[in-house]
Amino acid sequence: MRKENTHDGKSCVWGLLVASPTKKQIKVFYWSGIGVPDAPSPGISEGQPSAYDAKNPNTQVFDVKKLKVDSNQALATADAHGGSDEWKKAGTMAQYFLKLDAKTKSPEWQVIYGASDDKPSLTVHVDASSGAVNAGK
Repeated sequence: MRKENTHDGKSCVWGLLVASPTKKQIKVFYWSGIGVPDAPSPGISEGQPSAYDAKNPNTQVFDVKKLKVDSNQALATADAHGGSDEWKKAGTMAQYFLKLDAKTKSPEWQVIYGASDDKPSLTVHVDASSGAVNAGK
Protein backbone atom coordinates (compact mmCIF):
# COMPACT_ATOMS: atom_id res chain seq x y z
CA MET A 1 0.00 0.00 0.00
CA ARG A 2 1.31 3.43 -0.89
CA LYS A 3 -0.02 6.81 0.15
CA GLU A 4 1.09 8.17 -3.24
CA ASN A 5 -1.42 5.99 -5.12
CA THR A 6 -4.52 7.68 -6.42
CA HIS A 7 -8.04 6.33 -5.84
CA ASP A 8 -8.56 5.30 -9.46
CA GLY A 9 -7.20 1.75 -9.48
CA LYS A 10 -3.73 2.74 -10.64
CA SER A 11 -0.60 2.11 -8.64
CA CYS A 12 2.78 3.82 -8.74
CA VAL A 13 4.58 0.51 -7.97
CA TRP A 14 3.70 -2.93 -9.39
CA GLY A 15 5.22 -6.33 -8.74
CA LEU A 16 4.92 -9.35 -11.01
CA LEU A 17 5.74 -12.90 -9.99
CA VAL A 18 6.65 -15.12 -12.92
CA ALA A 19 6.41 -18.78 -11.96
CA SER A 20 7.99 -21.58 -13.95
CA PRO A 21 6.78 -24.98 -12.74
CA THR A 22 9.19 -26.75 -15.11
CA LYS A 23 12.20 -24.82 -13.79
CA LYS A 24 10.75 -24.89 -10.25
CA GLN A 25 11.57 -21.21 -9.96
CA ILE A 26 9.88 -17.86 -9.33
CA LYS A 27 11.25 -14.51 -10.36
CA VAL A 28 9.84 -11.18 -9.25
CA PHE A 29 9.86 -8.11 -11.48
CA TYR A 30 8.99 -4.61 -10.29
CA TRP A 31 7.86 -1.54 -12.16
CA SER A 32 8.09 1.76 -10.33
CA GLY A 33 6.86 5.11 -11.54
CA ILE A 34 7.83 6.99 -8.40
CA GLY A 35 11.12 8.21 -6.99
CA VAL A 36 10.83 8.06 -3.20
CA PRO A 37 13.22 6.44 -0.70
CA ASP A 38 11.00 3.48 0.24
CA ALA A 39 10.11 2.42 -3.33
CA PRO A 40 12.10 0.64 -6.03
CA SER A 41 13.96 3.01 -8.35
CA PRO A 42 11.84 4.25 -11.27
CA GLY A 43 11.75 1.82 -14.16
CA ILE A 44 11.85 -1.98 -14.24
CA SER A 45 13.96 -4.05 -11.87
CA GLU A 46 14.09 -7.71 -10.98
CA GLY A 47 14.53 -9.63 -7.79
CA GLN A 48 16.51 -12.78 -7.11
CA PRO A 49 15.01 -16.10 -8.23
CA SER A 50 13.39 -18.19 -5.52
CA ALA A 51 12.04 -21.73 -5.31
CA TYR A 52 8.62 -22.48 -6.82
CA ASP A 53 6.27 -24.54 -4.66
CA ALA A 54 3.29 -25.92 -6.60
CA LYS A 55 1.28 -26.06 -3.36
CA ASN A 56 1.66 -22.34 -2.57
CA PRO A 57 -1.74 -20.73 -3.31
CA ASN A 58 -0.13 -17.32 -3.88
CA THR A 59 2.01 -18.49 -6.79
CA GLN A 60 -0.38 -20.62 -8.83
CA VAL A 61 -0.06 -20.29 -12.59
CA PHE A 62 -3.14 -19.14 -14.56
CA ASP A 63 -4.00 -18.60 -18.21
CA VAL A 64 -3.50 -14.87 -18.90
CA LYS A 65 -6.07 -15.06 -21.72
CA LYS A 66 -8.71 -15.26 -18.97
CA LEU A 67 -7.68 -11.83 -17.65
CA LYS A 68 -10.37 -9.44 -18.94
CA VAL A 69 -10.72 -7.01 -16.02
CA ASP A 70 -8.00 -4.53 -15.07
CA SER A 71 -7.31 -3.11 -11.61
CA ASN A 72 -9.28 0.10 -12.22
CA GLN A 73 -12.41 -1.93 -13.04
CA ALA A 74 -11.80 -4.19 -10.03
CA LEU A 75 -11.51 -1.11 -7.82
CA ALA A 76 -14.80 0.30 -9.14
CA THR A 77 -16.51 -3.00 -8.34
CA ALA A 78 -14.89 -3.15 -4.90
CA ASP A 79 -15.89 0.46 -4.20
CA ALA A 80 -19.49 -0.48 -5.00
CA HIS A 81 -19.26 -3.34 -2.47
CA GLY A 82 -18.10 -1.43 0.61
CA GLY A 83 -14.90 0.23 -0.58
CA SER A 84 -16.49 3.67 -0.93
CA ASP A 85 -17.08 3.68 2.81
CA GLU A 86 -13.43 2.76 3.39
CA TRP A 87 -12.22 5.84 1.47
CA LYS A 88 -14.07 8.01 4.00
CA LYS A 89 -11.71 6.81 6.75
CA ALA A 90 -8.55 8.85 7.24
CA GLY A 91 -5.39 7.26 5.89
CA THR A 92 -7.10 4.60 3.79
CA MET A 93 -5.03 3.13 0.97
CA ALA A 94 -5.74 0.29 -1.46
CA GLN A 95 -3.64 -2.59 -2.66
CA TYR A 96 -4.32 -4.95 -5.57
CA PHE A 97 -3.40 -8.62 -5.86
CA LEU A 98 -4.07 -10.67 -8.96
CA LYS A 99 -3.94 -14.40 -8.34
CA LEU A 100 -5.60 -17.68 -9.21
CA ASP A 101 -8.92 -18.47 -7.50
CA ALA A 102 -8.44 -22.12 -6.54
CA LYS A 103 -12.18 -22.89 -6.78
CA THR A 104 -12.93 -21.39 -10.20
CA LYS A 105 -9.42 -21.78 -11.70
CA SER A 106 -9.77 -18.20 -12.99
CA PRO A 107 -7.74 -15.12 -12.11
CA GLU A 108 -9.11 -13.01 -9.28
CA TRP A 109 -8.36 -9.48 -8.09
CA GLN A 110 -8.17 -8.96 -4.36
CA VAL A 111 -8.74 -5.28 -3.63
CA ILE A 112 -7.53 -4.63 -0.09
CA TYR A 113 -8.35 -1.46 1.80
CA GLY A 114 -6.71 -0.26 4.99
CA ALA A 115 -4.30 2.10 6.67
CA SER A 116 -1.37 -0.35 6.37
CA ASP A 117 -0.38 -3.69 4.85
CA ASP A 118 -0.69 -5.52 8.16
CA LYS A 119 -4.12 -4.16 9.13
CA PRO A 120 -6.54 -4.43 6.21
CA SER A 121 -10.06 -3.27 7.01
CA LEU A 122 -11.79 -4.72 3.93
CA THR A 123 -10.90 -7.18 1.16
CA VAL A 124 -13.14 -7.54 -1.90
CA HIS A 125 -12.59 -10.47 -4.29
CA VAL A 126 -13.38 -9.64 -7.92
CA ASP A 127 -13.38 -12.22 -10.74
CA ALA A 128 -10.79 -10.95 -13.23
CA SER A 129 -12.61 -12.60 -16.14
CA SER A 130 -16.14 -11.34 -15.53
CA GLY A 131 -15.76 -8.38 -13.16
CA ALA A 132 -18.28 -9.90 -10.72
CA VAL A 133 -17.70 -10.05 -6.99
CA ASN A 134 -16.74 -13.54 -5.85
CA ALA A 135 -19.29 -14.08 -3.11
CA GLY A 136 -18.61 -16.12 -0.03
CA LYS A 137 -15.11 -14.83 0.57
